[in-house]
Amino acid sequence: MGVDNVVYVPMGIQAFVVTEDFPSSKYRFAPLIQPDYSNLRAEGLLAHDVIDQLDVSSYRLQAKHNTRFVDVTDGTVRKGRVGVYLSWTIPRAYRQGITATSKATGDHAAAQMRAGYTSEVQEPAQEACSAIKFRSIPTRYLIFRIAYPRNSSKPTSEIFVLESDRIRNIKEKELRDVDVENLTCAFIDKNLTAAQQTEAFIGLKSTLRNYEPRPNAPSRIPFTIIESANELFADYQPHNTSVFSIHDDLGFGTENEITEANLNYFIVGFHGRSGDDPLTIAEEVKSHEKPTYAQLLQSCLMEVDPAKTTTGHSREEFLDAKANSGTRIICHGTLRNVPFQRHNLNLEPEAPAVKLQDLVRQHHPIAIGTNTLDALLAYLRVQYADDATAKSETGQVLSKMVQLIVTKDSIDAQQKADDQISTNDWIPISSGNYWTIANPDGEGPNDRPVVTPSDNDSKTILELNEWETCIAALEREKKHLYQMMYQQWWYIMEVKGTGLDALQDKYKDAMQSIDDQLKGLGGALWGAVESKKKTASKISKQLKLQSVSSSPFGVRQDPTILFAGVPSGWPKGFGDAVKVRLSSQLSQTIDNNLISKEMNIPDWSQLIDKHFSEMAPFIRQILPEALGPKSPALPESAYAGEEAFNEKQGWFPLFIEWEVEYHHIKFEHWRFEQDPDQTWCYKLRTDKTLLELPGSTDCRSFSGRTPIVPQASSTLSSRIKQLFSRIKPGDKTIDLSSLADQVGLVEYFSTPLVGIRDHLQTLIHGTHARPDEEDEVMTDMYLSCDLAHLNQFSNKAPYGRLAQVRGEMITKDPFKPVTHGQFVFTKLTIVDKFGQIVSCIEPPTFEDPRSALYPCISPYFFCDPIPKSKRPNDASPWPNTAYEADTMPGLCQFFQVPPRINQEARLNAAFVIERSGNFYPAAPWDNPIWGWIIVNNLDKSLQVFDSEGYFIQEVGINPAAKSTTILSPPPSVHREKDRKTRTVHKRLDILMRNLQSLSYALGVFAMLESAYQATSSSTAEHADFLPAVFGHVFCLADFGCSIELAAPPLENQSLQYPNPPEKALLDYKFPIGLGNADAGYDGLAGYFETIEDTALQNLYSAFGEARETSEGWPNTDLNPIVRPRAHQLELSPYYISATTSKFAEAHRAQLKIRSAILDPMRSLHLYTGGLFPLKEVSLPKWAVGAAMKEMHAFFSAGPLLVPRLPPADEMRVETTDPSVSVAQQGVQMPVSGLAAWSWLQSHAVDPLSGERLEEPGWKTYPVEPVNGDLNLTASGNQSEFVEGYFIMKKSLLAAATSGASVN
Repeated sequence: MGVDNVVYVPMGIQAFVVTEDFPSSKYRFAPLIQPDYSNLRAEGLLAHDVIDQLDVSSYRLQAKHNTRFVDVTDGTVRKGRVGVYLSWTIPRAYRQGITATSKATGDHAAAQMRAGYTSEVQEPAQEACSAIKFRSIPTRYLIFRIAYPRNSSKPTSEIFVLESDRIRNIKEKELRDVDVENLTCAFIDKNLTAAQQTEAFIGLKSTLRNYEPRPNAPSRIPFTIIESANELFADYQPHNTSVFSIHDDLGFGTENEITEANLNYFIVGFHGRSGDDPLTIAEEVKSHEKPTYAQLLQSCLMEVDPAKTTTGHSREEFLDAKANSGTRIICHGTLRNVPFQRHNLNLEPEAPAVKLQDLVRQHHPIAIGTNTLDALLAYLRVQYADDATAKSETGQVLSKMVQLIVTKDSIDAQQKADDQISTNDWIPISSGNYWTIANPDGEGPNDRPVVTPSDNDSKTILELNEWETCIAALEREKKHLYQMMYQQWWYIMEVKGTGLDALQDKYKDAMQSIDDQLKGLGGALWGAVESKKKTASKISKQLKLQSVSSSPFGVRQDPTILFAGVPSGWPKGFGDAVKVRLSSQLSQTIDNNLISKEMNIPDWSQLIDKHFSEMAPFIRQILPEALGPKSPALPESAYAGEEAFNEKQGWFPLFIEWEVEYHHIKFEHWRFEQDPDQTWCYKLRTDKTLLELPGSTDCRSFSGRTPIVPQASSTLSSRIKQLFSRIKPGDKTIDLSSLADQVGLVEYFSTPLVGIRDHLQTLIHGTHARPDEEDEVMTDMYLSCDLAHLNQFSNKAPYGRLAQVRGEMITKDPFKPVTHGQFVFTKLTIVDKFGQIVSCIEPPTFEDPRSALYPCISPYFFCDPIPKSKRPNDASPWPNTAYEADTMPGLCQFFQVPPRINQEARLNAAFVIERSGNFYPAAPWDNPIWGWIIVNNLDKSLQVFDSEGYFIQEVGINPAAKSTTILSPPPSVHREKDRKTRTVHKRLDILMRNLQSLSYALGVFAMLESAYQATSSSTAEHADFLPAVFGHVFCLADFGCSIELAAPPLENQSLQYPNPPEKALLDYKFPIGLGNADAGYDGLAGYFETIEDTALQNLYSAFGEARETSEGWPNTDLNPIVRPRAHQLELSPYYISATTSKFAEAHRAQLKIRSAILDPMRSLHLYTGGLFPLKEVSLPKWAVGAAMKEMHAFFSAGPLLVPRLPPADEMRVETTDPSVSVAQQGVQMPVSGLAAWSWLQSHAVDPLSGERLEEPGWKTYPVEPVNGDLNLTASGNQSEFVEGYFIMKKSLLAAATSGASVN
């Protein structure tokens, strides 16, 4: 089947013009150094990565000393490298991969086809889920260059052809006596040995007229962006010449040499083999298995332009059609008006790299944050916070945004937003699944769980989840062992064939031990899976379970650096789905003669037909876009607005190279506290500065390289809108949606400083040697480990003996299990895709030291100021830094990173239930609540209910009498019969006894009252929570928390300094902040230390009046309220091997238990000062609803004067007619708004018989408003002074549901 339709996919194109005046220019360029793929050989001296750090010394940064464009032996320009360097951006469809979990392996091949991953890319089924697969990239490009010389009226054109997948060898005749580095690029040829890799190249460039296809020539199949093992290959022009870029020397040295002209470039690219095209589905595939074009395009991150088609099927019909072999992709791009002349062409004034260099030197437009949004806000705070009269519209908009962000009008919303921003730098990893009962009908009732399993089923589900946890732990432990195996293999390769060759046996023994452990884990994993299956078979068939993801482990992302003021270089909207066009949407009439005239190449169409006949009609269809005016009736390219050169050199920041000094500050020099905004955080001690603490820090230097990846504008915009949604601005006239969109006008690019954590783990990120099937070590030892699995860990090699640990004050322990210290940049270089360099720090010279960099710092990374008492004479604060880097206050080169664990971990937190003295995380059907307390303001009492809402006791507080009273409400309130059959929780019983102490009861009362008043920004749920009008409701529940490691603690991998860390990870004690007294969204009122304080003597709370800590028990009449210290709750990380006996029980034993008093409608929050994201724990809604169903609001009242009390025989009029409704007579009360309430009146005498009752009786009366005036005459007066109780007719749950009023 031939090609009958084409999807045109736009590409961004950029160019850099080099003239013979380069040596005298301001441009800074990296030397032309190809990656050394011989470093990947597992022999000889190993190397970390295939690309060395760039030489950015002050000497090399000068254009006249640049070896790429200048012959440094005589200082003259290398004329063969003068010209235009043209580079294009591969669409996102070819940059994303696909992989599968072991569960999805069976359907993985079909999933690949549905997503446009061709059959040639697929591996055997056994390997389908072990690696990420990428789509094959276009391998044939036609580059049309149309030159308009200034001394001629006719254009001079040329058409180039690229075979991007053509494998070359330095021994080829065509590569002799040519500038190989500038003509092709280094690559890996799998047919050559590691030692021969320096001979391998890829990419063929030819003119179309001289093009000679060689079908049998060696080529890379499949050809994807990852084939080179070089992460920069797809975009770094010096590394992909004649693959994704070309050098156009404009005919240098020939009779057709161009000396000056305006140039237009047009590029089309397509797949050399139709089977590699993502939109081509073989005809042999069954129709029902074929995806639609809509599915394929969505998978390829493409969206068809909404314009109507000019021929054939409509856009909608095409999208709905099943894919076949008749549709292809053509990538295309245009760049217009590129000026060129060999001398005296000055493009420097508008060159973005030159302007950024000047901008960096003067203004330091750089920010450091936890993530892109955090860094952007840090930059905006500095640039716009005080700019109320910004000149530009963008400046005014951003000024408003910053004012919203820093406003204190809604501190609760601001804190919540800040907490959410901080979670965006958390990198989660899967921790397996757990099983729960499925809910086929949605939410279910709010007073009971959807399904309550039997005791046997509940135990079985618990056991099933324990096996799931065990299996996930075994898988993580397996990965850890493979990482250790690779590290031992690396150590062997380091010493092999050297004077240390004898050490091989030591490392081989370690590898054998790891292999044995892997075998043991394999057996344990098989056993756990079988046990899980057996356990699952025991569950009742009536229960339908569903699998839910467990709380993930994770690690903090390395700090993010942001550069503002200069565009990123990626095409606009590159991070979002790209808009593509169909061939049926473009003009169907092509004038080949006109095109021939425009290009001045009469036979261009015949040449294309000769070599690319299948794609030629569609190349001719798209080519007019580059030549003439566009038709307004036809859709234009998504990148049409970026096709003009505009007298600007190309600028495409691709990666940064950095070097930092890390000053490790000992953990004991940090304190955990709440800052003025009441955010829990780590700060440095204030009693002494770091300079006054000898030995408080150690220092080492390390460096890294970080690619700059495209960012989805929609993602940043949505995050900003999420932030704004939490803020209630005072300026109601601001359009927040428009404000968020305006942020997109800020030109910036950002990237995490990937590698910082790796270095502190004594690992180095990069492309490294790894064992293959013929590796002598692996084969000689007969190891059973999976080689593909092992090689997944080759991206991080150990320091070993090769990596030099650099630092002036290093204490011989470079491995840091936890980061807590300060960083200062000593080198920071931006490198763009052409090799342009922007130095953010000027390197030192013989005369001057390196320059200083003062980035804008996020509040999370602020360096603490030195206390004013230490520097009383300085108006501006000095930063408390590891050394005094500046001579003036108010400036800071450092950024400070508070404690963060350097390996995957998680904060476990859950409400728990107690069974037989052991605590278990509550299942969805478990009720963790063990009591309720209502603060009754009217009676100044505390009403106590059990876990299910049954009244137990009311404690009246009488400060005047210096006593408490156990009040006795009517039996209809406390339901004596029900209570006798119920068991009160042991801690609730202790609490009730304690409340009989006046000081204890007063302390609890004041604490709860203060806690409620603090929640000024009430949630909607609380507004419907009925007792809130006359009393405030709190519940009591136990919760547990722990810090769990995903794998065993990592170890030092430096053989230069092999000492263990000064403080082991398991020896750390991290403080946990429970609740936030100043956050209206947090529900914690106070808590007890459950295990340590069984008598519930100390109630830790930020509310109420606290006693002095020196006051203590056994004084039983003591205020229980104690202010929690910063280290009141501390957690040490732990790791338990999945092969441990009683694995689940050992995990539960690690939980630190606390008994909390909570607002039931708000969550409990756990704060770690940035160690983990904010942890939110909520009570099950059904448990709260179930208690509300049983609880009735009541309070005492009186004496009240009422007109009369109806006698007993008037309580209900008898009638024989059931259809007649007779209202119950009520008591008239001089109180309004109580129609939903009843009056309970006690009687010492039976109103019918007149006999005195042994115990007072109670009668219930409806409450009615007073009807008329009281008759106080002697003959008509029936009024009485009464005392009793008001009780709500409905339960709290029913009243809340119906919206009854209690006012």
